[in-house]
Amino acid sequence: MLRTLKQIVRAAGLNCGKCEGCRSKSKECGNWYLHKFRASFCTKMHSNPEITMRTLQALMGHSDLESTLRYLRPAENVQTQAVFSKMKWF
Repeated sequence: MLRTLKQIVRAAGLNCGKCEGCRSKSKECGNWYLHKFRASFCTKMHSNPEITMRTLQALMGHSDLESTLRYLRPAENVQTQAVFSKMKWF
């Protein structure tokens, strides 16, 4: 499964191009690993307003919300950044 995912990453042009794996014949980037896909999935699902955190927790298979929150990369998308920019902090 990981090899298939790495082929998808390569086809999408997401390889780093610098690691030993990228320079090898197989061109399988060493910076892509299975948990990175979990973090990408979690962050992408979180950007959908119809998916609640509890639903995301269940999708990730976590027994507590804290575990799910560790996978999120906050403020990556334009919409989230726009919300933070509009807030009055002081």
